[in-house]
Amino acid sequence: MRKTAIGGLMMMLSILVGSLTVWAAGNTYINGIDANFPPFAYVNQSGQPEGLDVDAINWIAKKMGFQVKHQPMDWDGIIPSLNAKKIDFIASGMTITE
Repeated sequence: MRKTAIGGLMMMLSILVGSLTVWAAGNTYINGIDANFPPFAYVNQSGQPEGLDVDAINWIAKKMGFQVKHQPMDWDGIIPSLNAKKIDFIASGMTITE
């Protein structure tokens, strides 16, 4: 019984991952990053976003088949930009504090 439940769960997860890949493929999403949070996210001397978070999202985008634009901004503007739908997601060292 337990093996059947685990097998069913694994099958559902693989379907979900496949669906997400199809949904994301070909789209471009905007990632809001803190412009001054090295080494995770920052703007380099050439004006390009860099950092661990930027590299991680670029890798995920490549694997899932979508494009990502990193939008550097002040930290205070990240949540309002997400709420206003100016960015699609945040991948910039964010944690739950409450």
